[in-house]
Amino acid sequence: MTPTPPIPPELLLPLAAGLPIACALALAAPGWRRMMSCVIPFAALPAAAAAALLPDGSRVAYDGVLLTMQLGMDPTGRLFLLFTSLLWLASGLFGVGYLSADPRRARFFFFFALAMSGNLGLILAQEMVGFYLFFALMSFSAYGLVVHTGTPEALQAGRIYLCLVVVGEISIFAAMALLAAATGDLVLIGSIQGPHGETIRYLFFIGFGIKAGALPLHVWLPPAHSTAPTPASAVLSGAMIKAGLLGWLRFLPIAETPGAFWGEFYIITGLAAAFYAVAVGATQTHPKTILAYSSISQMGLITVGVGIAGFDSAAAAARPAIALYAIHHGFAKGALFLGVAILSATSKGSRAAVIAWSGLLLAALALAGAPLTSGAVAKAGLKASLGLMPAAWQSALALLLPLAAVGTTVLMGRLLWVLRHQSTAGRLPAAIMWGSWLTLTAAVATVLFLLPTAAAARAAALAGAWAALWPVAIGGGVAAGAWMAACKGRFFNLPVVPSGDLVMLYVAGIAWGGGIVERVRAVCTGGRLAAEGIGRLRPPALLRLQKIESLLTGWHLAGLLFLLLIFAIFLKSLWGG
Repeated sequence: MTPTPPIPPELLLPLAAGLPIACALALAAPGWRRMMSCVIPFAALPAAAAAALLPDGSRVAYDGVLLTMQLGMDPTGRLFLLFTSLLWLASGLFGVGYLSADPRRARFFFFFALAMSGNLGLILAQEMVGFYLFFALMSFSAYGLVVHTGTPEALQAGRIYLCLVVVGEISIFAAMALLAAATGDLVLIGSIQGPHGETIRYLFFIGFGIKAGALPLHVWLPPAHSTAPTPASAVLSGAMIKAGLLGWLRFLPIAETPGAFWGEFYIITGLAAAFYAVAVGATQTHPKTILAYSSISQMGLITVGVGIAGFDSAAAAARPAIALYAIHHGFAKGALFLGVAILSATSKGSRAAVIAWSGLLLAALALAGAPLTSGAVAKAGLKASLGLMPAAWQSALALLLPLAAVGTTVLMGRLLWVLRHQSTAGRLPAAIMWGSWLTLTAAVATVLFLLPTAAAARAAALAGAWAALWPVAIGGGVAAGAWMAACKGRFFNLPVVPSGDLVMLYVAGIAWGGGIVERVRAVCTGGRLAAEGIGRLRPPALLRLQKIESLLTGWHLAGLLFLLLIFAIFLKSLWGG
């Protein structure tokens, strides 16, 4: 008999997704803003409690809300909810100290709370409409985090991010519409049927691949991470990027596809991202940009896991391994981002700097997959499913995955080299920042060694310690050699690839296409006459639009109008379901 949870799911599930929205709504009251900015990080606690207390199969449905909104708990959702809620909590508390002197602090936490609600809600959503609503809420709210500083670089990163978000949302919506029409149902986990099955799979790859940083859809990640405040970068890379991965797991039962095309497609795409991001990231000079490319590389390895799950024989072993890898990467990347900010505020050579360097080294080794780290456990779980694949892929991945670990180690060496001058004699980080970062660092060191679901992966990691050691040793040797050569002035300067790399090609292609459209329009008499008529109407219309826009420019007014609608839905969920 399943024990009754101490808090009923009818309360805990909607509270986990809705409390951050309620906190964001409270920010609209000027007198509450300072207090709520400190309270908002704790809005992640109901989600953490749900992950810890609710049994699998807990579910609550609300007829008449978004057709029939359903929130629930399942094994995959529990693991994602666990690390996601803790990341939001730790990053939010870090932000309380990090942004203590920022006059735009309330605005940051407004968007932070909305993105948190979307991220936690999409994990709990058990049907398409709710998943799409929460996914869109998270994606569009994160724009406010990317452009928070208001610098030209941040605004440019925001434009790139927003363009790709719109493309992603359209792709996901179209795929869901086709899937619902084919199956006649709105459930998340099912079969992709009907004549549009291949189209649906491509659309889901694009829509969720943009969020997951899949190649070549990754171009928003480096500019966004380098300009966003550090607490935002931690959740962007540690938590929100995993929403794309969860979307693949929820919507793509690729193992049922006849043949192995989709499994091989994800494997090849993932390997390309893993190696390409290392090559480009090694040329970067900004620590957060290097970390962004390492996220692209690591998500490439997780994409390989999704491809492994595309083979019937390996699907059952690969899916839990993917979730464990997501937990490892989420905590490690959050600790690295926060650690960079900690190190930059310490005095060089001080005890605080030594602690910061030690934590960064631990997280970097874990990301590389060194023995006795969470990375070794995560990679051992993924490699365990290789033995269930066709022989050709076993041989290829047995060689390529360790080489990817070598590349990750080199990239972490590049990060540490760039950080060598980061320590300053500035104001020491606040205690709450130290506590949040040390908590994430401890999670990197312990969580996968404590989770019952990681027992088999832990045993495999201990048995294969040598297999995990040599890629890190080779990568460390390459990085050390580059360090020594650079210190002696014998190291050639690598060409710096612009942050976002392929985005320059996309912009050039769009400009070229726009030029063609303009030339076609120029030879069209009707187009010229229409353009002249629109030109005469444009000034008064623009004046009216600018007046309306000036009223809605303030985040508190526009956000309040949006929140009233969203919050009304959750009130209906809590008390009117």
